[in-house]
Amino acid sequence: MMQTGLEVSGLSKSFGGICAVSSCSLSIAKGKIVMLIGPNGAGKTTMFDLISGFLMPDAGEITINGDAVKGFAPHRVARLGISRTFQQTRLFRNLSIFEHIDICANSSNEGIYANAVSPKSVSRADAEKAIGRVGLKMPLETNVSELSYGQRKLLSLAMAIAAPHDVLLLDEPVAGVNPVVREQIKNVLLALKAQGDTIFVIEHDMAFVMDIADDVLFMAEGKIVAKGGPEKIRRNKAVLAAYLGGPETSGKRAQIRTHSQRAMVA
Repeated sequence: MMQTGLEVSGLSKSFGGICAVSSCSLSIAKGKIVMLIGPNGAGKTTMFDLISGFLMPDAGEITINGDAVKGFAPHRVARLGISRTFQQTRLFRNLSIFEHIDICANSSNEGIYANAVSPKSVSRADAEKAIGRVGLKMPLETNVSELSYGQRKLLSLAMAIAAPHDVLLLDEPVAGVNPVVREQIKNVLLALKAQGDTIFVIEHDMAFVMDIADDVLFMAEGKIVAKGGPEKIRRNKAVLAAYLGGPETSGKRAQIRTHSQRAMVA
């Protein structure tokens, strides 16, 4: 029987009169890549925020490897095996690549300052390996301020992988990157899957989604309205209307290509 890495049951979250996530349930088996797609404002990033502890659910349950984590603070969720990236890279401009990898690999102290000044927990060789596996070819001493957008995306991914984890949550990992970086990230995710990582990804790049997903979830208006393998989702009428519809859906298609300005319901 296949083991479950991440399970969500009846998850809901509202902001005022807006229901961002409505009674959502999903199960991701260990060693699988599952993609979460849908138009901006569908509730995808809110779902990630609920799973990773940045938001408190109004209802529902969340388990990681069978451990209930609903209501836990982000650092407690991380200790139980969740590692995540964000739509916008969250890095320290004046810290080096090495310092970023070291902070993520050091789980002995959640305090950023204490972590940064504590004895290094990762060797230079391990840090080189961490950035090498994502194809980031820059000296470890390089400050984040010197990195391009694509290089920052690669560093964010390297950090998520360097942190002790069982489940990766990746929020639009290939958004805005060039085709070379996109291919690098694709190969990294497939390699992680091969070694048994459980990977849950939000993405708008449909070719990328269909290329590597084991299963796809389509979310709209806070609900998961379709789920299945890539080919099944590709033929789903709701998905086709959102991504490939005629003139009446052109506004929605344009919205899909633009990052939501409403962060709480992205």
